Amino acid sequence: MPLGRLGSVRLHQWVRSDDERAAHDHPSDFVTLVLWGRYVDVLEHPGGNTTMDRLRPGSVRYRRAEHRHRVQVDACGCWTLLWFSPPRRDWGFYKRRMAGGFRFLKSHKWFLSYGHHPCDQP
Repeated sequence: MPLGRLGSVRLHQWVRSDDERAAHDHPSDFVTLVLWGRYVDVLEHPGGNTTMDRLRPGSVRYRRAEHRHRVQVDACGCWTLLWFSPPRRDWGFYKRRMAGGFRFLKSHKWFLSYGHHPCDQP
């Protein structure tokens, strides 16, 4: 639901995990509230470390647009309520480099080069 200058509110049903090929960020800051189910917010850090934030019903998190992550959802799925601020930046994916660190690709370039989530392919 659009809220004009206040951004938007969205009900989101997670039916599968994010693409594991690369972490992504967002065009907007957002707040997520888990309504039903569970998910794991996986943060991949440049040094190779990974942080996992396990969210369950009632969990609330504020994330800046620059929050690099991917989401893992179990087979039962998950429902979240999200508030997004108005967009303020380009978003994209962070492909891990063999030598360490990440290569940032804007979303449209990622999809052009790597396609969509493998589950979305016919």
